[in-house]
Amino acid sequence: MQYLTQQGYYSCDLNDYQRMNRAIRFMPLTCMALVLTGLLLQAPVIHFGLSILGISAFFLRGPHPLDRLYTKLSAWLGSKYEIPANPLPRKYACLSSGVFNFIIGIGFIMNYTMLAYICGTLLVSMQLLSITTHFCYASWLYEYFFNFLHLHDAINLEKARKIRMEGALLVDVRTPVEYQKQSLTGSQNIPLYDLKEDTSYHGEKLLIYCRSGLRAKEAVKEINKSGLAEAYNLGGFDNALKL
Repeated sequence: MQYLTQQGYYSCDLNDYQRMNRAIRFMPLTCMALVLTGLLLQAPVIHFGLSILGISAFFLRGPHPLDRLYTKLSAWLGSKYEIPANPLPRKYACLSSGVFNFIIGIGFIMNYTMLAYICGTLLVSMQLLSITTHFCYASWLYEYFFNFLHLHDAINLEKARKIRMEGALLVDVRTPVEYQKQSLTGSQNIPLYDLKEDTSYHGEKLLIYCRSGLRAKEAVKEINKSGLAEAYNLGGFDNALKL
């Protein structure tokens, strides 16, 4: 679940995550099978096709084309579950996969076979990791640079300390597993996917943080839109430590 949120699936509830656990593996599994086929056959056309698929998926709205295929296949088998729209961090993963496949295709055409196989090995390794654990290197890099460049629009620490002194609740919207590994004294763990069901924060001022600020930004937007509380984005965990 932690890595599904890392891929950008922030607004799903717990039931959605449980259903996505298997469904979301279909896309990287299919792509990995095609990459391996292309490497074994030294067929640049397969890799260029995958490159077009990955790059186009970055710009397309809605679910990834292979997610749509999974939905149709599962419906044919009697399931009505539909994978949500492809979020931005996962789109970057698709884009990076497209770039890797383009390099592999060029490698085979230009007889840089070793380069093609090195890139292919790296790509398959990343896809295999995503299939088995949901951890995505491209999404992780996106989250890292999001925090590094302070794109989470967090309030400054002086204002955050003032709000905290006024009695604001310190809310951690990471998963319980992340929270148990490392947490801040006095903080309350309300995972992002539980915000709609949890009522403990209603009518309060909130300082919200997560690992990088991505989920915190989403939580603040959702809470302030609902009008159930007054939320402020504290950013990532490292920023929250300075409070």
